[in-house]
Amino acid sequence: MLRIEFFFFKMFVLLSIFHDVVFATPVGKFRLLHFCIPVMYVIVFRHIKVVVRMKKYRKYFIVLFSALCYGGLTYFTSKFQSGTIRIFFSMILNFAVFYFFLFFLEIHKSRIGQILLFLKKFVLFLCVLTLLQWLGALIHIVPISQPGEGFLAVGRPDLFFNDPNWLAFYIVFAYMMVDVMSQWCGLNVSSRYRLVVFIALLFIQSRILLLCFVMHYVYCVAKYRKTWSLIPFVLLLLVCFTDTSMLINVLPERLVYDLVDSDTNPRWLDVVNISGEVQWYHREVFGMGWGSLGSIADDFPYRNYDITINVWPGQIYFDFGIVGVCGFALVFLYTIFKVKGTTFKVIFVFFIINCCFHMPGYFLFTWVLLGLFVYTYKNSVKVTVK
Repeated sequence: MLRIEFFFFKMFVLLSIFHDVVFATPVGKFRLLHFCIPVMYVIVFRHIKVVVRMKKYRKYFIVLFSALCYGGLTYFTSKFQSGTIRIFFSMILNFAVFYFFLFFLEIHKSRIGQILLFLKKFVLFLCVLTLLQWLGALIHIVPISQPGEGFLAVGRPDLFFNDPNWLAFYIVFAYMMVDVMSQWCGLNVSSRYRLVVFIALLFIQSRILLLCFVMHYVYCVAKYRKTWSLIPFVLLLLVCFTDTSMLINVLPERLVYDLVDSDTNPRWLDVVNISGEVQWYHREVFGMGWGSLGSIADDFPYRNYDITINVWPGQIYFDFGIVGVCGFALVFLYTIFKVKGTTFKVIFVFFIINCCFHMPGYFLFTWVLLGLFVYTYKNSVKVTVK
């Protein structure tokens, strides 16, 4: 039975990458991972005694439950109540997946070596698929996101995520979890493995996530004093930057346009739009209500606003106002000071930096990665892996 459960865990992680596969029903949209929830409950009831071990996660439960309640209460003042209901129930499912992931890892604590090996292969699998999608698009047999951009103007790989940035987010933070779990188990992540991840990110061209990966790698090099492992990365960058024509074609302006062309930067435009909308309705203190972004879709039809934008602080300000921004800032500062271990602080800071340019918190696959992060942090002791 434990083998069947472990197989389900692998399927659970695999289905989390099918973010763009959505099934429309009369009660809302469901993703593949949502259909695993009944099996999740069966596993929980089968190992109900393990609930005792979950006490060490009670702080996370209190914070998330409080945030969920506060978000739910904004329904009564929301400018877009249908959006509030939609995001409220979506986040309940996300929190359920997060706690199930913690629960499952507690059940299979003795299989941490197998879990690490599976995740390591899984990240490599995503990187290989990324390169294959780009190659398929190059010879016009596979569709790709944003054709005309990216390397050689072929496009940006996105696999099943509908957005290259979400694919890069999954790869980078899953890779960081593999790295920290390897340290936990007394193992090392090879330079060749890191190089494959780096090449995949170059093809995806998510600027902020590529920067997070490079900074994390430099941190690891400095920590373990393996300067020689930087050689393949430096050589690859030199190849890209040596030829000017190659620089223009292979590393296009999207890597720098945020800095040199702020007038056309969609993220800055979003912040200006939603800030003006909040001030127009005099909702600066408590915001417009959770999930109310759809209420301004008619005012800005060219931006296709739904529930989220790619600027986390702006999203919090719009939904919860100054009160929400201050609350999240306090949680962030408390976490930075309370988290033990520089490695975990570095990963947490990278996660927050990424959130400032994207909005992964509303997506299901983010909570799978957060569950892995929290479990690793709370159980980071040396173990023996065969």
